[in-house]
Amino acid sequence: MEASEERATAGSGRPPLWTETLDAVLGLVRDMPEWTLTEDRWTWAGDRLDAVGAAVTAGDLAALQQALAGLMVLDDSRFKPLGTAPRVPIPPRVRERVGPTADQVADARDEPPQAPEEHAPAPGDKR
Repeated sequence: MEASEERATAGSGRPPLWTETLDAVLGLVRDMPEWTLTEDRWTWAGDRLDAVGAAVTAGDLAALQQALAGLMVLDDSRFKPLGTAPRVPIPPRVRERVGPTADQVADARDEPPQAPEEHAPAPGDKR
């Protein structure tokens, strides 16, 4: 399926992959306050939150999957980076964005699919 088809389907009838991706993103976003990352990785995490928001707003499955992949790499329960940079708890600049992003994803997850638009009958169409 092309990206434009995915966006169109996401707005009407949403494919299961859209919902599954939202569920995975929501789980990671809700876990973020428990993570300890380096400062550079927290900056990346903040960028991924922005990417999630933009993808959900656009209904763009491919972009949402890319944001999910970025969050999965950061999840410190899945991946322990090598190096000596100090790991710190979530900074306030990222923490303040977790709640609104989680709410946006949850709202998109809970939204019922949009009903197809009614079209006026074509001339000669007997309904």
